[in-house]
Amino acid sequence: QVGTPMELYERPANLFVAGFLGTANILDGAAGIAVPAGRKLVFRPQHAALAPVGGATLSGPVTHREFLGATVRYGIAVGGSEILVDAPFQSGAELRDIGAVVGVSIPEQRMLFLPA
Repeated sequence: QVGTPMELYERPANLFVAGFLGTANILDGAAGIAVPAGRKLVFRPQHAALAPVGGATLSGPVTHREFLGATVRYGIAVGGSEILVDAPFQSGAELRDIGAVVGVSIPEQRMLFLPA
């Protein structure tokens, strides 16, 4: 794939490029999202957001959390996989506890379906 670093990061053409440039969540249909046959769902941690479980795209328990300064990175078990979600940190904001079930919303325009 040829393009600027930003183009490659935002619109990788395959799973190798998606994983090579930054952190990417890569899921198949087992996570509860309808994924076309022969494809994987790919999205970046900062493109997802924690949300109430009822209206979320995905949900699962928090497996770990890591404070990164302006961001808190959460690991969330979804199906048989773990996804990462980067949430902005605000002083005084309530952090999600390990084991708490959370929802994860992913805007449709941030979902990439790449060949498996």
